[in-house]
Amino acid sequence: MWFGEAIEEAGLPDACVMHGLRKTAARMLAEAGCSALQIASITGHKSLAEIERYTKAADQKRMATAAIHQLGRNGNGTATGKRSCCEVANKWLDR
Repeated sequence: MWFGEAIEEAGLPDACVMHGLRKTAARMLAEAGCSALQIASITGHKSLAEIERYTKAADQKRMATAAIHQLGRNGNGTATGKRSCCEVANKWLDR
């Protein structure tokens, strides 16, 4: 009951449930660069397998973004009179 009351007090939509908020917290922590063990200490997951899915996805996005920025810094990927492939890729990575 206390969690439902906290959701209501925070002004969150009725669709918010404890599991969804826990999953969101894990994803946000992974995207912030937290380790699986750090995330587990906050979310209370007993198995690291679930958390590793969040960190793997976050790491992949982080590596893809770094690769695109590196490509842009090297001056590659620009077509004359058009946006560079780096600009286009960054648009899609930010989704």
